[in-house]
Amino acid sequence: MKHNPWLGLLVCVSLLLMVLSGCGEPSEDMSEALSAETEIELQTAIDLGLVPEELQQDYQKTIQYDEFCALLTNVISLRYGEGSCLDAWLENAALAMDCTESMTRGGGAEVIFVGALSVGMDDYHSGAYLQTDIDGETQGAALEGAPRRADLLPILDAPYENPVWGETYETGFQGAERYVWHRASAISHKTLMEYDPDTLSMRYDEPFSRGEAIASALRCYESWVDRDYVSTDDPRANTYDGDIITTDLLEKESALPEVSHDALPAQWRGLSIYSKGNSDAAILDAFRQRDFCFLSENGMNFARVLLSFTTLRYPDYPEDGGQVNVAELENLDQLVAWALEYDIHLSLCMLSPPGYAQGEDGDAQSVGEDIWPDGKRWALIGDYWTMLAWRYADIPAKNLSFELCAEWGAQDSALIEDFTRQWGTIVEEIRAISPDRVLIASFDTARADKLPLAEAMAAMGVSLAAHPYYPAELWYFSTQQREEMGYVQEAQWPMVWFPTADFDMHQQPITITGELGGVALTIYARSGEEIVADASGEPTLTVSADGAVLGSYTFSTGGAEDGFTISIPEGAETVTLTHTGNFQLYCLSAEGPFGTSQVATVDGCNSATPGTASLVLSGDGVWSDTQGRVYDAQSIYTYGLAPYLELAERYGVGFMVNELTFFDAEQDTGESVPLEAYLNCYGDCIDLFEDKGIGYSLTFLAHSNIGLIGDERGEFSMWSDYPEGLRRDTCTYSSGLSETYSVNGVLLDLIADHMTSKG
Repeated sequence: MKHNPWLGLLVCVSLLLMVLSGCGEPSEDMSEALSAETEIELQTAIDLGLVPEELQQDYQKTIQYDEFCALLTNVISLRYGEGSCLDAWLENAALAMDCTESMTRGGGAEVIFVGALSVGMDDYHSGAYLQTDIDGETQGAALEGAPRRADLLPILDAPYENPVWGETYETGFQGAERYVWHRASAISHKTLMEYDPDTLSMRYDEPFSRGEAIASALRCYESWVDRDYVSTDDPRANTYDGDIITTDLLEKESALPEVSHDALPAQWRGLSIYSKGNSDAAILDAFRQRDFCFLSENGMNFARVLLSFTTLRYPDYPEDGGQVNVAELENLDQLVAWALEYDIHLSLCMLSPPGYAQGEDGDAQSVGEDIWPDGKRWALIGDYWTMLAWRYADIPAKNLSFELCAEWGAQDSALIEDFTRQWGTIVEEIRAISPDRVLIASFDTARADKLPLAEAMAAMGVSLAAHPYYPAELWYFSTQQREEMGYVQEAQWPMVWFPTADFDMHQQPITITGELGGVALTIYARSGEEIVADASGEPTLTVSADGAVLGSYTFSTGGAEDGFTISIPEGAETVTLTHTGNFQLYCLSAEGPFGTSQVATVDGCNSATPGTASLVLSGDGVWSDTQGRVYDAQSIYTYGLAPYLELAERYGVGFMVNELTFFDAEQDTGESVPLEAYLNCYGDCIDLFEDKGIGYSLTFLAHSNIGLIGDERGEFSMWSDYPEGLRRDTCTYSSGLSETYSVNGVLLDLIADHMTSKG
């Protein structure tokens, strides 16, 4: 970029002001109408040298364009020094730097976005939203009143495409309007500019005060990360920051149980933390001290943290996948430090392998035959784990473990051989560096193709962890489907034994016996991409009674279906369902003298459950399995845990359950969840783990609708229809900052009750 004559002067002024103000005291009006947390942010900004002395007063006064640009010049100078980022900013904001007009909040949002574009931090990193409905009325209220000053910020008059979400806007002004409430500080987790919770508005047409401007500048500094890249074998990558992971933390007394390669503690109780993924902008986020505070305050001692290795290359994602950002590694150090501070065992999980581009992560944690690593990616996986082994070699085994892979699966013998050889080399390298580090591999037990890989890892001395999804889902139905298609069956626990994977995938028939005469039977297919033609033909369902075809129905590919209804003749003893094409069954619905009775499939994840799908319909409309089987705690143990426990015992390695939740317990916001069945199932699972002496980590702490803590939109299972279970908690830290968040009290109380009852 060409040399800018402003550069030398502004950098000198910025550095001089840092020196003059770095040790400054806040003015007497610091507390004027300011909250305690605002005072902390203002003082932090002053201590960093972000705030010129003339702005350290009159915090309610409206800031000017030139004054706010000076703040952001200091932010960029301190964060990135001289170079391309500062050059780009000085060029892009040159006109605004000369403007002495007072700013609106909308003008502040625009200048911030110009800064973000200049330093390449314009992705919507935090996933923080105003409310649930960001695409409706709330978004309209959020965007109202933005000024769009093309005369001062011409870069925003050009089209803009968000680098992560792929959204294209007619002008950058539209991106600016959204950016400041989509991105947040990694320290306070406050959005760059805060909205009015009463009006759900960003108040873009109102004045931008000095206090607000300084807080926004600080949050930009805390959100925009350093660009200091090193290779995975560099000493700075292989040594943690001693100012973050201190000697005092390492010597702190701990009540955590000891761990070893042949035994994982039965006393482990915890949750999963999912906050550093690269495939979804709403997941790529900073680690939060709040999470460890929450675990500690609720009697838990284990955190399974899912980390996308690609995020260690954020924000530039160098073409060389072996280059990592020192700032991201230090962020990881902070995670380890919080685990030590709160006495929580940290199990660091590779959510997805390294080497992907920005905004891409393959198929998240599950690696299967369709996205198998090539030689280059295998080498990167080894390099990253070796780097972390060196970096955290001094962290005691009882405080830190490595979950090398999660939910990988393969049946091809060549891939199983490749898996065994590659992980064998990586395991040897880690143990040569850190012999006591406990290594874990986890598998979702719904698929039989996971067992060969689990055995390969156990044979290397790697402990096993299970995700016992039996059944994988409690129900499927969204509100629209229930209203339009007439579903009435709610989730039950225990559930009718109705596995359909063999029917869906391998054209094995389903048989129904019982009192069938005169019944109208409706078969519902799962809509969408699951309904497609294949080599066997169009997705056509055929219904037969005692060997005679009653009728058939061809489902439209890729579309939603109202269901196929057919009447069963009097005297029929056995009804058989067969199909061609790619077909996924939702449920069967019977209409008869008993009214309406439905039974739902339990194979949303193709559970590897033995036995054919054979059902009985009684005269009073009750569905059952021909052998009287049900899905209950015993079936979870028999089919979900026992195969992996047997492997652990055979090879003398540890075992635990490190993930348990029920996806699709609530598909739509506002969906009514059958609370009793949901809690009975969850409680039975916890009791099972306790009775068998198995350590466990349960649902996601904060992840969409299945967590215990609501995200910025307050989404988690059951919150909307059971408001009596919703509560608000606050964590306050030594810095004086605090976080208030929604808690799924219904599920948290159940977990706590079951843990303490087994005390």
